[in-house]
Amino acid sequence: MSPVTRHCLMHWLWLSMAVAFIASSSVGCGQRPAVEREGASTSNWQDLLSSQATTLHDSEASNEWVTRPTDTIGSDACMECHPKQADAFKQTTHAQSMRRIQREELPLGGDFVDSESRRFYEAEMTDDGMQHRESIFGADGELIARNSIDLVYEIGSGAHAHTYLGKRDGYWIESPLTWYEQANQWGLSPGFDGEDSAMFDRAITTTCVFCHAGEVQADKVQSSQFSITHASIGCERCHGSGAQHVADQRSDQNLSLSELNIVHPGKIARENREAICSQCHLQGIVSSSSSDFDRWDFQPGELLSEHVTEFQLDEGEESFRIVGHTEQLHQSECYLQTEVLSCVTCHHPHPVSDQAVVYRDLCIGCHASSSSCDVPLSVRIETQQDQCQTCHMPKRPTDVTHAALHDHRIAVHDESYLLAELSIPESDSVPKSKKPRLVAISATDHLTKTERDRRRLLAFHSLASSGGLPGSMKDDFKIAQRELVELFKSGVNDASVRTTLANSYFAAGSWATAERLARSVVETEVAGSHASIGAMDVLARVALKRQDNEAARSSYQELTEMRRVSGDHFMLGVCELNANRIEPAIVAFEQALRIDSTLIVAHEYLAQIFQAENRMDRSRLHQQAARRLRGLSQN
Repeated sequence: MSPVTRHCLMHWLWLSMAVAFIASSSVGCGQRPAVEREGASTSNWQDLLSSQATTLHDSEASNEWVTRPTDTIGSDACMECHPKQADAFKQTTHAQSMRRIQREELPLGGDFVDSESRRFYEAEMTDDGMQHRESIFGADGELIARNSIDLVYEIGSGAHAHTYLGKRDGYWIESPLTWYEQANQWGLSPGFDGEDSAMFDRAITTTCVFCHAGEVQADKVQSSQFSITHASIGCERCHGSGAQHVADQRSDQNLSLSELNIVHPGKIARENREAICSQCHLQGIVSSSSSDFDRWDFQPGELLSEHVTEFQLDEGEESFRIVGHTEQLHQSECYLQTEVLSCVTCHHPHPVSDQAVVYRDLCIGCHASSSSCDVPLSVRIETQQDQCQTCHMPKRPTDVTHAALHDHRIAVHDESYLLAELSIPESDSVPKSKKPRLVAISATDHLTKTERDRRRLLAFHSLASSGGLPGSMKDDFKIAQRELVELFKSGVNDASVRTTLANSYFAAGSWATAERLARSVVETEVAGSHASIGAMDVLARVALKRQDNEAARSSYQELTEMRRVSGDHFMLGVCELNANRIEPAIVAFEQALRIDSTLIVAHEYLAQIFQAENRMDRSRLHQQAARRLRGLSQN
């Protein structure tokens, strides 16, 4: 069989870049397809995948593990001296943020049909927990592909949703299926879009689990491969690593409060205390951090803004985001006019279990009495049980399907008037359409101008690369590209800046400059880091442009060992074919299909390979899969 032409190689170049997705959509339930799950089809292409592809990743780990955060000892060690506080914390939703699946706590199994993709999902309880399955049927009702995952961890306290994690090829994978408590039904997980082709390919990183897991151990070389050593948020997330504190307490020293080597959030400045909450409760559309900072490096007592800046698009009316609590609170007059109000005013980290929080009493603490409210008491009692937060922090739908939360902007909202049985007053100002801007929603004043510019420009580029930049900001992005070049020339040349510029120069056709920048990152950064992966991706694409098949093959081989992306395996398969290495090409294409069973071009390449090898049965199966998938995409 002759090698694939260079023209074909270039044709599929951009597939390797399709690795980011930020989306959410409405989903719906439907009836089970007429085709039964078992015996729906005769021999299926998935049954014949080679077993070689399943061991590609686990064997690459260095077996040198690092604990994040460092010097942690676990919440159990705190109970020896602080049993009441530890027991009280266990009753909070933070203590339920992640846990191993317990069979008795699972929602009932069931079926779900996504209205966008028309895919059929099943949730089934097993002896070890739960399994989720996805079935993709052609227009003729025949099964095209079936994917499944055995789930190990459940994310979320369960108050709003239950999302699940399982492991594949050494990577943690998020299931596309979530149980929504308020709606009492299954639906697509946050961020999944029914129009996405691959639904079982979302690899979870240590950054992804940061707001849910208390402690992880990550491979020193491949940080994307990790184990969860403490599921759920623990004491040290708010109080800091406790190893030295415990050691000091077990010595017979008489230590002052300042020498306890532990953080007491109630005894630090408000902005430092709120930084602890902002680790997870302040998130914009994109963030940018200082050089070499990892979320797990943050220590309570510090200012989070020293390390990370969150950005949002200021474009007038915006959707109500599910993670915007801190930003919303900071917009409240109640917050701005006092130095006392903070997150823990209402959300005590160690609540008394048999004493419900009466939020109205907290409001009355500052607002002398309820008589200051203009709404008659009888109306307040009838419409909101005389609870201030019901009226001034109304519950509203978020940008995540089936999840409604309280608006933390303490104010008089339109809902406030409706609850008070009053008409919403007409606004004196006429809304004006304005050009969106990328603005920081976390403090930046204490940063140098150079660091503020660096974070803003990197955030701009990150938003553009993810496809989240509005078309009206195209000219602003061109300015941002020029500004980042000038910043680099002034001496700001950390790995993130170099990788970002490498991508910009590649897009502009300056391959030599892109390669030089990318290679400098690969040679200086730890393999598997975010910057090194991005730089290796640039080197792979540069090699393709230069028709250097061996260099491209080498780069894609390394990428497949650093991340789980179907496009990397597909392009590796193309490079193997160009080198006339048929069996390695088959393995690479099949691994691409293990990740994304709907990758039509991989089916087509395998069909051609098996036909040339006179393996007609297998060729026919992939031809059928490609044809049916194309039929679905055209409907």
